[in-house]
Amino acid sequence: MADSSAIRYLQIAKQDAGVTEVPGSTEFNFVDFQGDPIYADSAPNKVEVQLQRDDGEMAEAVEGQRTGGINFTTLIRGTGDGASDEVSSDPAELSVLMDVACGFDGQLGTGTVCDGTTQAVGQLDVEAGDGAQFKDGTSGTDCPSALIVNSSQSIAQWEAREVTGVSTDALTLDRDLQGVPAAAAPVYAATSWYIDADNPEHDTVYADIEGTAFRDILLGCGANFTINMDPTTPLAQIEWALMANDIDYDDSLATPTYSAPTSAGGIPVKNCPFWWGSTKTTLRSLSIASGLDLKPKKSTEGAQGNAGWLYEYSGAKISGELYYDHTIFKNAQGSTADTVDVAVQIGPTSASDTDGNCLYVRIPNMQLMGMVKASADGVDVMQFEGVARRPSAGNGSIRFHLFGG
Repeated sequence: MADSSAIRYLQIAKQDAGVTEVPGSTEFNFVDFQGDPIYADSAPNKVEVQLQRDDGEMAEAVEGQRTGGINFTTLIRGTGDGASDEVSSDPAELSVLMDVACGFDGQLGTGTVCDGTTQAVGQLDVEAGDGAQFKDGTSGTDCPSALIVNSSQSIAQWEAREVTGVSTDALTLDRDLQGVPAAAAPVYAATSWYIDADNPEHDTVYADIEGTAFRDILLGCGANFTINMDPTTPLAQIEWALMANDIDYDDSLATPTYSAPTSAGGIPVKNCPFWWGSTKTTLRSLSIASGLDLKPKKSTEGAQGNAGWLYEYSGAKISGELYYDHTIFKNAQGSTADTVDVAVQIGPTSASDTDGNCLYVRIPNMQLMGMVKASADGVDVMQFEGVARRPSAGNGSIRFHLFGG
């Protein structure tokens, strides 16, 4: 097992499912992980050979299959450059990991500007013709687009929203804006993903791990993740788990190099609004698990007896704590079969974040599995658990929208 504290450098690229060639140098993304990754590899399991020699001893065992993987934590980092008027969103540091885990290649957005100083409820008027640059997620495999805009004409009040309807010069939003944007205010677009429940075979990750005295290549990795926001952690994080299909050891090339972050900074856990239906409420903590279960695709041809991974999706799992709201708590009683549209804007809304660096996550059809009243730091809270179910409109039971910063 490699010394996890010695890991200094991690870069990743995307591979097609079942393909093992080395990606080109321009295809790699650097990963700025937090803390020490947990890296586990194993010597090949020995397989007993049930042959008895003429002296009564058993024959030596032969080399069997080898397994390994790496768990690490990253910050939720914006896409670098804000996708403003006629500018496309820039793929993020996290794009390879999100593409592989979701089974859907991130959909790049193109920004625009507001048209006029009056807006209809639940709608945003944009520059003539630019509405067609956005998607509502109802055609083919499209993901609903998302935007972020300063909805105040006097203070910085950045609000992210998902697009649920498009026309040539107006966008229907999943929720009303709290304010009214100024005329010609920039409208930034996101890179967007949803977990594709209809795709059991995702692309894989090629992970290059380097340390002080070793270099290991993890081939054909499946990916899983959990998003965490907690008051004890100042920055929002994603916990990743990569499971390797094969491992190649190449210590002769163990010459760690370092790169400055290529994306925006991390997202502080502050000013992160949460919506329970149409109600904007106060969130204390939140965890979103992908709901993916990776199963090895056994194959006699595979390097380690596997030919990749099969993904089973049971619905993303969301759990968290809300400060007590009697109306929400009362409405949750009586039937846990009821569903609710929930969304969280993970990212500050202050004036310093002029490109709206944030992640907007929406679950349009969350089935509430349970809610109890509890106490946290002497204050009443509601602890809840829910599961993302297939929505009545739009692709994906959970959508992720990452903005620049």
